[in-house]
Amino acid sequence: MKYSTPTTNGKILAFGIALSMSAIFLIDLATPLGVADGVLYVVPVLASLWLQGKRATLLAGMASLLLIPLGYFLSPPMNPTLWVVITNRSYSVFAVLIVAGLCLVCKRSIAKSEEKREMLEILKIH
Repeated sequence: MKYSTPTTNGKILAFGIALSMSAIFLIDLATPLGVADGVLYVVPVLASLWLQGKRATLLAGMASLLLIPLGYFLSPPMNPTLWVVITNRSYSVFAVLIVAGLCLVCKRSIAKSEEKREMLEILKIH
């Protein structure tokens, strides 16, 4: 997997991630309680894979974990059973945590692989 550079491509992708999170939050606010739209936050967390380092993934994951319960309090009330609302929000939190964790493991693996490749290049030169 090729990371985007921290220059223009990285900035555009980071802006896209922030924009998508904002759009998901607006969708969450527009839909009544009981709709499991919080699981959409998995998409920007996954998109953070193409940014260098673990910071972007951590920020996307933490922002998602903040926006999911915030959406609960700010969404228009319907009259769903409370357990359905809590269950859907819990599934969303669980999905974000799992995906963010897997992204971090993937990034760590890529970093180790690149480190080993660089060591092999150095040995090849000598």
